Amino acid sequence: LLVSENYGWGYGLIFCTTTIVMTFGLFNVIAAIFVENTLAAAKCNTVLHKRQRLLDTQMFAEKAADLVQFVWSVHLHRVDDPSWEGARATSTDRYLDERVQEMTPENIDEASGLHITPEFFTFLRTFREFKRLLEDLDIAD
Repeated sequence: LLVSENYGWGYGLIFCTTTIVMTFGLFNVIAAIFVENTLAAAKCNTVLHKRQRLLDTQMFAEKAADLVQFVWSVHLHRVDDPSWEGARATSTDRYLDERVQEMTPENIDEASGLHITPEFFTFLRTFREFKRLLEDLDIAD
């Protein structure tokens, strides 16, 4: 009020407006710094969790074994019943109808010679379980 008495109402209005704008601007900068630091910490935490998950060798070994077992089961279904692939092509959500084939030492030797063609990989990608296993192993679909 003393400013407007000494210099006029115009100067007092400009002074009040400038003070209000500067105060809101300062608080806006403080809030932006807080949000930026929070987001950086969250990203670092996510990266740390991902690194710990991928370094967990027991989990990685189990998921890799599940993936091999799943691919082998799908391969056996295709070999045993060629019409199975065509019949499954009409479904958008693909599941294996029977239990997943357990791996035996004989199957492991035979599975080591399995070649995954681009067509077979495309077929595998139609299964939710296959996509989930790839995500668990952090492999891009």
